[in-house]
Amino acid sequence: MSAINGTKYEWTAATAKDAVTALDCATQLVYAHLRTALPDGGLRASTQKGVELPLTIRLDLTSLVELTNAGPSGDENPGGDSKLTSESASQTATSPSDHPRDNYTT
Repeated sequence: MSAINGTKYEWTAATAKDAVTALDCATQLVYAHLRTALPDGGLRASTQKGVELPLTIRLDLTSLVELTNAGPSGDENPGGDSKLTSESASQTATSPSDHPRDNYTT
């Protein structure tokens, strides 16, 4: 087994898309190391509770809050353009297949 070098990582993002991508990358990296270090249970929550992993996240939502506070621009019917159906609800970002931990192969 070869040693792993590079134990500290830092990502920067300028857009919401970049921020989500960076967070997903960080999550996938943690899961990969857990699986490597603890192959018989690294992805179990009970095992993860015993693993020390310092993390600092600095998140500046100023521009999103400003957009929210400004309200909709030019939308005569905010939020009323489409109705949520059970078909569209199953395709939301919170569906299990969109979660980074579900996209791993062993």
